[in-house]
Amino acid sequence: MGYQSPESIIKSVFGSIAPNTSEGSFERFQLPLADGADYQFWVAYHDGEPQVGAKLLVEPDLYFWYLPFDAYVYKDVDEMDEALKVILEKIAHHKTRIIQKKGILMQSFVCEYFDHGWKKLDRISAFRFSNFSFPAIQQRLCVYHSPALLEPK
Repeated sequence: MGYQSPESIIKSVFGSIAPNTSEGSFERFQLPLADGADYQFWVAYHDGEPQVGAKLLVEPDLYFWYLPFDAYVYKDVDEMDEALKVILEKIAHHKTRIIQKKGILMQSFVCEYFDHGWKKLDRISAFRFSNFSFPAIQQRLCVYHSPALLEPK
């Protein structure tokens, strides 16, 4: 199949995309925002490797969930592009939630989508005492929600 541009992969799922922002070799695309969502998804490319993530709307500069696609995990660029498209299809057509968990040493974020029950997309963790700024939560867990970005298939 060959290399697909970031725009073509995103357009194949969403039909259109918002203008991207670029800084050096880092390119970011904002995905549509669902009404009533606590966060907005984005797709970024850095040196040809995609990431999918979300930013918390009330505190967009804080550390939040993301999923890196490391090239060494995939046999070729086609397999990586297909994995990205599968993730985009899931977040586009299903309601999602991101669960923030505050542990003794770590903060973790799990993104799940609802398809006859909650299913995990991916989990990311960071050391609580690092230089990252995390959303402040009063309890050990906080659950953020987003309706589906597009109509279910």
